[in-house]
Amino acid sequence: MKTPAQGQINLGEMGNNKQLRQLLADSPAYLSNSLINPFRLNGDDYSFVVLPIKLTPDGKVEPVCDDIVLCQTEAEMKETAAQLVETAKTNVAAIQAVGWSTVSFTTNQVLSNGERTIACDKSGQICFARYKWQHHPPQKAGLSKEDAIVVGHIPSIGISGVGVVTEMRDGQLVEVLHFAKPKILKELGCNCFYKAFVYYGEKCDRNMDETFIFVSLPPQIASGASIDETLKALLGFVQALLREERRRDDLRAAALQREQLKSKPAHLPHESSGIDHYRNQQQVVESLLRKEWPLLFAAMDKAKEAKTEVEKAECKKQIWLAHIADYKVIFGKMPDVKPDEAAELWKDDEFLGLMNQAMNDPRQVLDKRALRLAVNWIVKNYYRMNEKALEEAFNRDWNCPPGFHKGNTLAKLARSIGLLFALSKGRPEKGPNLLPPG
Repeated sequence: MKTPAQGQINLGEMGNNKQLRQLLADSPAYLSNSLINPFRLNGDDYSFVVLPIKLTPDGKVEPVCDDIVLCQTEAEMKETAAQLVETAKTNVAAIQAVGWSTVSFTTNQVLSNGERTIACDKSGQICFARYKWQHHPPQKAGLSKEDAIVVGHIPSIGISGVGVVTEMRDGQLVEVLHFAKPKILKELGCNCFYKAFVYYGEKCDRNMDETFIFVSLPPQIASGASIDETLKALLGFVQALLREERRRDDLRAAALQREQLKSKPAHLPHESSGIDHYRNQQQVVESLLRKEWPLLFAAMDKAKEAKTEVEKAECKKQIWLAHIADYKVIFGKMPDVKPDEAAELWKDDEFLGLMNQAMNDPRQVLDKRALRLAVNWIVKNYYRMNEKALEEAFNRDWNCPPGFHKGNTLAKLARSIGLLFALSKGRPEKGPNLLPPG
């Protein structure tokens, strides 16, 4: 639980640190940290605080106002700081680095090509600067046989369909370097002896995601150690920090999923425990996409049986060709294909066979209403609506005049494609907001 409050926070010596003042010279920032002693308010204890801070004309750092946010957990503190970051784009947040005995302070600054984070120790001295670079996939002149064709379904945001992944970067590589002569960081006014680079995919500048520039060593790394020992320790530090962030991301995702299940449960109390509206929705969406992309799904099904690398490569080619053939039927035109590969297509007997099959396929055009109902069945709460509520919501969601799509027609269409309603039988149907939360 978290709550807004008013209170005065004494920043102590931290507020007069020269380096911190330099970092705050351009704009206000937000500070989040744990409280030494939990603060009790209305019978509840709060161990974390988030507050805005600023640089005063006389060069001191102090709270902007008495308005603060009290949090009971570190996760709530970070969530609050993150929300403020989205608004202000500049912040002072708190991170708990693995092995650190105290919480360190960081400042984030949005750059033209990424984001910079400054991490300081408890006294406010800069420990390292962390740069997260914006990654821009290479521009490609059309669809390539090297691309991956994927089918995605994300019920939490109402997205489903066939897509193309133009670049896949697997595997994380962390490299730490030592400089015999210190590198001068003009923007921070500091020297550094160590740098760490984080790559995803093969080691090249294009795949560099992050850079850590160490001005001083983290507290848990002995300052008197040899260069090799320090390199190894810094490598472990960066890897542990990245693992911890991934773990927190996973926990956050799991928490969001739990919250979604509370407001949009897989089955309601009056339903059988065997009912799973999420699984039902996924099956219906896949069934609709299979009807729209029959050649593509047939090729994907065949690929599941491939064992050898040769078989897998051949199946990937078949998926690519099937995607192009289905695309032509669905959209009435060919997708943009790389010029050199497009010229080869019309010389490929397999592609010509697929195109002939696709163009002569008596497939029915997919009803857009059916796909809209299926994809948004849960995220827009359609599955808990009676006919009247469904009619109002569907027309509103898709910018149609009131009554343009009739509720009974939409309900019949939903049932015809296999979607299950969560309405209780044997009693008057109620709107979704009046149903039990599950």
